[in-house]
Amino acid sequence: MRFRTIALNQRRRLFSLLLLMSALALAACTREPGLPYRRTPSPTPMPSASFVGKLGPLAFLSGQWAGKADGGVWEEYWTSAKGGLMTGTARQLIGGKAVFFEFSRIAEKDGKVTLFVSPAGRHPPTEFTLTSTTPEVDGTTKAVFENPAHDFPRVIRYTHHRHDENRRLVVELDGVENGVAKSESIVMTEVW
Repeated sequence: MRFRTIALNQRRRLFSLLLLMSALALAACTREPGLPYRRTPSPTPMPSASFVGKLGPLAFLSGQWAGKADGGVWEEYWTSAKGGLMTGTARQLIGGKAVFFEFSRIAEKDGKVTLFVSPAGRHPPTEFTLTSTTPEVDGTTKAVFENPAHDFPRVIRYTHHRHDENRRLVVELDGVENGVAKSESIVMTEVW
């Protein structure tokens, strides 16, 4: 009889332990909607102004953008301004096929905010210095990057429009190609 009592107590402890482990495993598998599973759900806090630093005025670039350009679709993805760095990727799709891509980053160099652009992954990247930013006025924010020594583009202008629920990002490129002035403009809407 005593043997059965000990076995019953051990089974109860084992059952309690298994129940606790199951609850912990279930809690570890929770996820935020739309994100892959991860062990510990942790909301991403908004970075403080001191954390963002000089990149703060460029926070409007963060997100996934898409628009029509040159007979296809242009997509850009920008990370948030954390740790003094923003990274971006872009690609152009025509007929569902990628025909162009580039990698970009925005960081401080020699005390100036600089856009580093690597079309088709080219190294070293072309550098553009941030020459002006316009804080949000009537839902519009602007940032201008320039490299007068480069042919095309020499100027890259980002204009963010937030007049309603739909955010738009307009990228304007100005410069000279084969001795002729050239301009391009891409209007994109936020995808996420």
